[in-house]
Amino acid sequence: MTHTSSPERIMLTDITDLIRMARMCQPDCPLMNTLVAIKESLKTEVRQKGENDRDQRP
Repeated sequence: MTHTSSPERIMLTDITDLIRMARMCQPDCPLMNTLVAIKESLKTEVRQKGENDRDQRP
């Protein structure tokens, strides 16, 4: 059985890549704070979703 990533995890990876690229191009980019906030929010969501999935398993 192959493990598929949740959409949230895929977005987290994409946002992490965006942040990395933005830092290389312009370290003090105002958009950076927004990207980091979105990433933290997604991380929390992924963590909570993982806990919920564990709770619902038989």
